[in-house]
Amino acid sequence: MMHPGPSVLILYDFSRHPFEADDLERYRDYPSLGKGNFTNSGFNVSYFFLSDAPKRECDSYQMNVRV
Repeated sequence: MMHPGPSVLILYDFSRHPFEADDLERYRDYPSLGKGNFTNSGFNVSYFFLSDAPKRECDSYQMNVRV
């Protein structure tokens, strides 16, 4: 995140097959995008998805990403 303070990334998933919690944790396996002219600061992720599409029931995962 380029914002030097508290931040939140909100993701909405309306698909029939949403991610599991461990799928969201796999972001740590991706390589770095390289050096840049930005500051590193932590942020929160809120992932909202449909747990039961026909009944329109929603659920969510929250995680804190630290640098």
